[in-house]
Amino acid sequence: MASKFVLLVLAKTIASSNGGQTNPCYIWPESSYAGQDLCIRVFTDQQWSTFSEAQAFCEAQHDAGLAEVRTAQHWEEVLVAMVTKNITHPVWLGARRTTQATTLQWLSDHQTINVPSQWWGSNTTDSSASTSDTCLALGLSHTLEALPCSQRLQGLVCQRRADNPCRHFLPGAEYFRGHCFLPLKVKLTACEARKRCDARGAKVVEPGARELRQFVKSFADIHFGNQDGIFIGCFRASGSEDFRWASSGKSPNETDWGREEPNTGYGGDVTVQMIGADNWRWAVAPEATTAYTICQKDISEECDDTLVAGSCFTLHTSPLAWPDAKAMCEKDGLYLIEPKTDKLRMALVRLLMDDEEVFHASKRERLSFFSLT
Repeated sequence: MASKFVLLVLAKTIASSNGGQTNPCYIWPESSYAGQDLCIRVFTDQQWSTFSEAQAFCEAQHDAGLAEVRTAQHWEEVLVAMVTKNITHPVWLGARRTTQATTLQWLSDHQTINVPSQWWGSNTTDSSASTSDTCLALGLSHTLEALPCSQRLQGLVCQRRADNPCRHFLPGAEYFRGHCFLPLKVKLTACEARKRCDARGAKVVEPGARELRQFVKSFADIHFGNQDGIFIGCFRASGSEDFRWASSGKSPNETDWGREEPNTGYGGDVTVQMIGADNWRWAVAPEATTAYTICQKDISEECDDTLVAGSCFTLHTSPLAWPDAKAMCEKDGLYLIEPKTDKLRMALVRLLMDDEEVFHASKRERLSFFSLT
């Protein structure tokens, strides 16, 4: 039987299009993105393990470590994973207090854990745990517990570095669900803020949907504290009564105005800030005022198919000879895939196995994959 030639191409430059799959955790199956360039994955099918055994499992089996739930997004993703897998028993997390320490500390940098009090169970907090060799777990009620490190649990949560696509499109930015967010830690006028973001191929942040607003609030807390304001890309032109997004000119479908806002007392062009002291709710401000800024770049529309490590994979199943395949790619400004790294090779395998036609064909006949190497 003749081979079925499967052509895979890799974009040199990614043109604007729709439908891209931008998943920083694509190469770690069953994991989810938890912010701060981290992927998390819950394991419950291994043997009962002590804290040390759990950490060794993450390191040896997945080049990872026990998860450290430092941010609200990380915490929420862990809870979602627990609920999705219907886990009701405690699992290990990545903090420990030894005889040499007075508090629970994260494993990666030995910083004392500092999380909201409501994350702790009613009967267990870091300070109340009396056992000297104590480790962190997510308990039965999905709250934090400090347990003896020698106790055996039937579950753990691992974390590993994500493939942050923002480093290719907006260096230094944080990724969240198809968007990159870059804090500008200098106070600027609204006009200056727009120019700074424009120069990076981005826009002043537009937190329209509720989920996006919640992320931006947490992001602003981390980078600016809660006493300052940040501009968002919403404005009202002089003589108009409507507020509009700067990028599209459309009115926001959802708003988050603070008390007695929007203030109608300002004349001329006005912009909108999120105010930290008011839980980052919106307030009207004159264009000439200064505030911090978050630049936003939408990358979910940068790729037709699968975006991995800043490169766009496009899968074709046409029976072509190698020279014809190469010519077709180059005609569109692309090139045949070059899986030079483990990350790209793993992503390639995942892409093939996720394609139903290719998956079933591989069980019937030999497949040949073109590449320049």
